[in-house]
Amino acid sequence: MWDRTLKLRQKLYAFGRDVRGGVTIEFVLWVPVLMGIILLAADASVAFTRQSTLWDVSYNTARILARHGMTAEEAQAYAAGQAQFAGHTPAVDIQLSDNEVTVLISADTKAMAPFGILAAALGDTISVRVRHGLEPI
Repeated sequence: MWDRTLKLRQKLYAFGRDVRGGVTIEFVLWVPVLMGIILLAADASVAFTRQSTLWDVSYNTARILARHGMTAEEAQAYAAGQAQFAGHTPAVDIQLSDNEVTVLISADTKAMAPFGILAAALGDTISVRVRHGLEPI
């Protein structure tokens, strides 16, 4: 009986001292964390690049409208065409008042961020709004 217990203790001690495979275990534990960080960085990069593009389109549309370069309907079609990405067309809303133009472009967060990690942090939509004063005719 004591002999079996001693052998079991020796085997457990040897098992505890054996470091083979330790790197593999650590690798398996850290890979999901590292992949999550990489995917989050890629998601944020793509989303912010697309948001910057939406802002540029919104700004250019407001500037053209402020200079009376096109009608509101033409500007809406122009903005929708320019803001399209990855098969997704964002919603474009153009408001004209007596002295200012407002262009609002809204896109689905899941379409803007390819991996969908940012959707929980940013909400359902990402919107860009630009106001520009109308130039006199």
